[in-house]
Amino acid sequence: MKTSLKTVALALALSTALAPVAMAPAAAQQQLAGMSTQDWYIRIESMRKKGEDHPWVAATIKAVNASSGAVTVAHEAIPYVKMPAMTMTFPVRDPADLTARKVGEQISIQVGEDGGVIKIVHIK
Repeated sequence: MKTSLKTVALALALSTALAPVAMAPAAAQQQLAGMSTQDWYIRIESMRKKGEDHPWVAATIKAVNASSGAVTVAHEAIPYVKMPAMTMTFPVRDPADLTARKVGEQISIQVGEDGGVIKIVHIK
């Protein structure tokens, strides 16, 4: 009888000690289930490098607005943000990148999320 009581006591102690560990995956799943798609996307992106792993995309400058830190480009498709080829205005992470840029110039850009906004994070 003593052996079985010790066994039960040990089993109870172990189950109590390990319960938080066993519940951790369930808690994580519940947390993810409560997230919106945008929150999930932002969380995943925060774990990635900012811009370094995004593909370079060819673009042509259509307009430069250095004072607002934006540039209008005709760009190829940008798979990273699931954007087809089009002409649009993007803010740039570093407005100093625009000081020497001219309309008609062929450039390569990297687009990424910066502070919750899709921006051009690198220009070459």
